[in-house]
Amino acid sequence: MTFQLHIRTPKDIAQAARAEQRAQIVAAVDTHIEARARMLGYNSAVSCVSYRASKVQSWVDEAETFSAWRDSVWEALIALCAEPGDGEAPLPDAESVIAALPVWPG
Repeated sequence: MTFQLHIRTPKDIAQAARAEQRAQIVAAVDTHIEARARMLGYNSAVSCVSYRASKVQSWVDEAETFSAWRDSVWEALIALCAEPGDGEAPLPDAESVIAALPVWPG
C-alpha cells in the first residue's frame, strides 16, 4: 500500500475553487440555452440549430435567430468571466451572469 501526500497552497485551493465556480457558471448558461430551445419546441439547442438546413423558411429563420442568440450568449459569458488582472477577482454568481446575458430576441 502506498500513500501520496499532495501539498496544496492557499493559491492552489483558490484556483481550484475558481475553476469549480467557472464550471458551475458554464453549466448554468448551458442549461439556460437548452431551456430556451425546449421553450421553442425543440429537444435541444443542437436540434434547433439543425433546422438551418430545412426547406421550410420559417424554421430556417428561427434556427438562425437561435444560433445568433446562442453565439451572443457565449460571447457575453466570455466577456463577463474574462480574467481581469491577476485572475483572483471574484467571479459573479451564476444567477447574476444569466441576468446579464443577452435576452431572447423573439
